[in-house]
Amino acid sequence: MAAIPLNKFKTVTHTLTTAKVGIYTCPPGVSSLIIYGNVANVGTSSSVTSFSVYHSRGAVDTPVVELARVPHQDAMSFMDGRLVLETGDVLKIQGDFLNTQKCIISILENAK
Repeated sequence: MAAIPLNKFKTVTHTLTTAKVGIYTCPPGVSSLIIYGNVANVGTSSSVTSFSVYHSRGAVDTPVVELARVPHQDAMSFMDGRLVLETGDVLKIQGDFLNTQKCIISILENAK
């Protein structure tokens, strides 16, 4: 069995769809720190974005940003500070148009 690295940085990118989907799940044996999150609207009109976290401990889906409007050819940071995820927690994202919004997230995974 391989040891879990003490600190591991990750970058996750995703093109949004109209379905709320999990783009990152905190793996077993680690706590994750979301240190940056940004969504860019590459479309030709304004778009709406929602982010939430599913907390596996209480089976609760908690909104982080709900229905945030992003002007065309602009971007929005959805992380003001840091967000801690525990094993099994899921970061979810959803847009209102197909393939017009792209997000990037920086994550620090820490071994428990």
